[in-house]
Formats: sequence, structure tokens, C-alpha cells
Amino acid sequence: MHLTPTEFRILSYFSQREGTTVDADALLAHCYHGKQPDVSNVSVRISLINQKAARIGGRRLIRFVRGRGYKFCDDI
Repeated sequence: MHLTPTEFRILSYFSQREGTTVDADALLAHCYHGKQPDVSNVSVRISLINQKAARIGGRRLIRFVRGRGYKFCDDI
């Protein structure tokens, strides 16, 4: 699966924190290295990661947990 550098950092961040829910601010701080993108950029990147995984026969890798943030899917 071809990922952009930012998508790769996001996926790596989640794989290191498997089983925990991560809020968008933590993702911004870790994955964007001092840049200040809009929080909606995180949801767009996660959507792209999930679309790419689905394209190669996988399923959604990261899901949104309302009121808490994002979580690496446990059932993979």
C-alpha cells in the first residue's frame, strides 16, 4: 500500500499505541512536526488510509470513536 509520509507517520503512531484511543490533537502534535494544519486534516488523512487499505482487499484500519478520538481497529 502506497502511503504519503504523513499517512505513514499516522499509521505508525497508531500501531505503537494499539488498543488505545488517540485524540486528534495528539496526532497533530506527533505527525505534523510543528506545522499547524486544521484538525479536519487528520480525518481526511485517516479516511485516505482506510480507502487505500480497502483498495488492496483490507478493511478499515482506523475508526472514529465519538467524543474520544481515533482508534486502531482491534479486529484486524
